Amino acid sequence: MRIARCITALIVCAMAIGTTQAQKSGSKDKTHIIEAFLDNTPAIYGNNLNFNDFFSDSYVTAKVYADDDSIVTKIRIKKCRTLPSGNSDPYSYETAIKLLKESCKSIISSYRWSPGENECRVIWRSRHDRMIEGREKDRELMSFVSGLITDKTKRKLYRDDGSAFIRLQLDSTGRILEAEHIGNIFWGTGNAGWTSSTDDVAVSTVSGYENGDKHYTMKFKPKSQPARYMDKWELRMHHADKLLRKNARQIARELNGRQFSGLAGKGGEICIEIHVDTSDIEIEEIDPAYPGGAKALKEFYIENFKYGRKLRRNRIKGNVNIGLLIKKNGKAKLRYVEMHEPTFSYEGRDSWDDISGEISSEIKRITKKLPRWTPGKHDGKKIEKNCTFRIRLDGNNR
Repeated sequence: MRIARCITALIVCAMAIGTTQAQKSGSKDKTHIIEAFLDNTPAIYGNNLNFNDFFSDSYVTAKVYADDDSIVTKIRIKKCRTLPSGNSDPYSYETAIKLLKESCKSIISSYRWSPGENECRVIWRSRHDRMIEGREKDRELMSFVSGLITDKTKRKLYRDDGSAFIRLQLDSTGRILEAEHIGNIFWGTGNAGWTSSTDDVAVSTVSGYENGDKHYTMKFKPKSQPARYMDKWELRMHHADKLLRKNARQIARELNGRQFSGLAGKGGEICIEIHVDTSDIEIEEIDPAYPGGAKALKEFYIENFKYGRKLRRNRIKGNVNIGLLIKKNGKAKLRYVEMHEPTFSYEGRDSWDDISGEISSEIKRITKKLPRWTPGKHDGKKIEKNCTFRIRLDGNNR
């Protein structure tokens, strides 16, 4: 009997201890939820940045430390989860995440918190039908910054317009105590996103469904990979990011210690956007030129095309699209040969694969015999450039 009572007492004690621990755990794990919209960017001073261009629903968790007056003294971001969308080349995506975290800090700081340590989660929602206007620009500051963007930088970034973001630490008089470059975002670089080839910059895969909607994840090649392993587009964006980063860091150095009357009274941290618009730059671009022009190019292929036995007995007739890459030295390299069976006429004595294969081989042979072109130029410098055209084959005349 005594043994039974002892066992019962131990069970009751264990349950009491477990309940107490659960209550403590529950109070400790209590998380404050803040909901915000992706088009609300309170940490951005200057132009409004719409995170809808970069993310769908996302969230950020943080530790928030407050003093006895409930004023935030420190914010530590623990986790940031985003689902990419839109302008998600690796450089823009990385910068957008940094700016999202800065926005979270600004939102969290606007609340009053319990003294000590707090747990917080900021949940970001997509909302495409409403824009919140950005804060009014400080003319003196933005005029000063605009004057530091050199024409040399604009010429090198031609058509790769972007924005550099700089974080400023201010005192109450508007003096900049510290300026730090956060990162860059490039606009109009949509060819980086939503591809299915691992050879491209980004890969999209369906990771799951929620309320009937597909959720995507974006994977990028390692940023530290050697330039020799990058494709041409990725290498171009790598150089553009490097150039804009160099210019932005120079601007940050120029801003350190300067005072702007429009910033007086703001204090703390703000972010400014330096938008690089290359539309005011005039750069001459010249397309590659074949000796004698486009007509002579087509005639060269048609006159040198040899109809083999398969092509003659199938009496082929149809259009062939040809893509060339004209190198800096004027040599032409075959990029692709394209023809569509439904639009082609042939007897059908051989398979379409055999016929199209023989046509492709013959186009490849002729391309190697092409005379040198006058290469294309960009801003006075020779460049590699693509060229496409169409020829018509007619085996009935052979």
